[in-house]
Order: sequence, then structure tokens, then C-alpha cells
Amino acid sequence: GGWCSYTYDDLPISKEIESLAWKSIAARLIRAQYVVEPSNWTDFDVEKFYLNLLHQVEVFLDQNPTVCKLPKIAYDLIMGLNWHQIGMQRRSNWLDLHTMINGKVDALITELPEDVVPLGYVIKCKNRDKLKDRLAKRHIFCPVHWQLPNIINEDNFPESVALSQQCLTLPIDQRYSFDDMARIAEVVQSEL
Repeated sequence: GGWCSYTYDDLPISKEIESLAWKSIAARLIRAQYVVEPSNWTDFDVEKFYLNLLHQVEVFLDQNPTVCKLPKIAYDLIMGLNWHQIGMQRRSNWLDLHTMINGKVDALITELPEDVVPLGYVIKCKNRDKLKDRLAKRHIFCPVHWQLPNIINEDNFPESVALSQQCLTLPIDQRYSFDDMARIAEVVQSEL
């Protein structure tokens, strides 16, 4: 998820968005507990439940772009985060994963500038969707970014279409450690 920041204080409060924020937080808390504890990985009902909650939130937001005040709970959570530490951990994870799989995968970005905090480690692969499914079965959940709408003419934008169909973002966020990066590297290499 994400948000766009405005400096206007007079934006309306949306009860619907407030409700979605709570639903998203609940799903993320359930997912965090599910992902962090390997003994939970066999409870597919829990996985299905939180994925369904997240899907409901994302579908609504995709179909109903809204300009409103950020829900207070979301604002409070954001303000309580140590952004410097988060950035350092993401950079460390990206660099560790890059060291482990560099040359073994087709990385979209091969150098991390000093002032950049990465969202993930993006790789390109021809069978992206199959790899994504195989990784999910091993409890490595990789988002697909840059999905293009069907109205994009493939003949006019072949590079954009190829990236849209081949890019997969490996997770490197602050919840992960060096050991997690080693596991992700091992699983990705075994599945390619």
C-alpha cells in the first residue's frame, strides 16, 4: 500500500477509508505472525484469511481512488516508525541478497546508490508468474509491480510490456535478517 502526502489540513475524514485501514492493519498483523513462525505455515486457512482481507482492501482502493485525510491509526503507526533504522535494514538486506545472487539472476538494478532505500530486490525472469507461485509455496511472497493496463499497445511499448511481464520483486524489508536473505537466495536459485 501507499499514500500520497498533501499539506492540506482541511481534507475530509472518510469512515470507509478508516475502516479499510483497520482491516489492512488486522490482515498485516495476522500475516506477520503467520510468516514469522514456520510452525504456522501449514495453516492454510489463516493464510487464505489474511490474503483475502488484503485483497479486499487493495481492490477497493484500486477501484475507488479517494482524496481524504490519512486515518489517525495509520498516521500514528507511520509516525511511530524509526525510518532511519528501517532504511538501514532494507539497504543491508538488499546488499546481502545482491551479494548472494548476483550473476545467478537477472537483476534489474545492479548497484545501490548510497542515498537510496530500496523497496525490494527486482529480478527479471521469463517465467515470472510460475516462479512467483513456486516461491509462495515456499512462503516467500513476492509482489508484482508495474502491471500495465490491457490498453497499452505492445507494439508501441515493447520494453515496457516485457518489464511488466518479467519483473518480480523479492522481499528485503526491515522484518528480514541476513538469515532470511540467505534462505530467499537459496530458494530463488533452486527454483530458477
